Amino acid sequence: MPLIFMTDKFKLSYWIFAYIIVQFLWWEVLLVRQNNQIISLEQKIQALNTTDLSRIKKIQNDLSNEQIKRTWMFAGEGTVFLLFLIYGFYKLQNAYHNEVSVNRRQNNFLLSLPHELKTPLGIVQLNLQTLLKNKDLSEDKKEQIALKSVEELKRLQKLIDQLLLSNKIANGKLILNTEQCNLSQLISDMVTHQYKNKNIKSSIQENIFALVDKDYFQILLTNLIDNALKFCDTYTEVVLKQNGNQTYLEIINDGAIIPNNEKEKIFELFYRLKAHEEGNIKGTGLGLYLVQQIVQAHHFNISVLTRNNYNAFQIIFT
Repeated sequence: MPLIFMTDKFKLSYWIFAYIIVQFLWWEVLLVRQNNQIISLEQKIQALNTTDLSRIKKIQNDLSNEQIKRTWMFAGEGTVFLLFLIYGFYKLQNAYHNEVSVNRRQNNFLLSLPHELKTPLGIVQLNLQTLLKNKDLSEDKKEQIALKSVEELKRLQKLIDQLLLSNKIANGKLILNTEQCNLSQLISDMVTHQYKNKNIKSSIQENIFALVDKDYFQILLTNLIDNALKFCDTYTEVVLKQNGNQTYLEIINDGAIIPNNEKEKIFELFYRLKAHEEGNIKGTGLGLYLVQQIVQAHHFNISVLTRNNYNAFQIIFT
């Protein structure tokens, strides 16, 4: 359903809800008035049936108390019903806004996906055409073009792997094959080899072990580091340390500080920071979602911290 149509339709529901509230309050006023009229008629009828002044006064007092009791009963029941009505509308409003948010994220994902797929393919195609048309290129130039093509193909493969993994998660088929792993060695090797051309600082305590699925953990780490590099200014650091019985992994960067109200949302499927959407920064909103799903499957904890004007994605191994 188009978002504009949904928004207009929900605006109409506000007017309908307001009309219902006004009508409800008016009916309650009429009900109290009718009750007062009935009590007044009963008082007159009772007064006609006896000439005993003390009895007439007692009857009038009893009917006045009954009038007050009924008025409070109408007001109480009406208030409870009104509160239920407001609560129901509140839940409906939240459900609507959640649906709009999900639809917007899905639309953004579908709009960005063709670009994310076509860009690496276009670069590889252009590089191959360059190699074919320029036979006399130097070996160094050919190697640069080939390496650039390989890098773009890896980027494309990563996106495809993310799509397949998200589908596996959606179908409840994320199954871990855990083993006791030397995290220190694994992370050091990744930073040294996979990111050898990137300016990444590392502070990795030696001989830290944990029970992890090595393949999924590498996907988790790659997504976190790639995310940190993508949004950093000049500084990215990978930290692995132990404090007592707990192990901490932190991916730190000096990019724009993530607002507190978005620190939980960034792990939602297709969610992207408003600043990134408004700045036309490309992305699919899959990476951090996959990170959280892998973290949860391992029963670890992940959080986003702000420390000395740096962002820090912290994983605690429990």
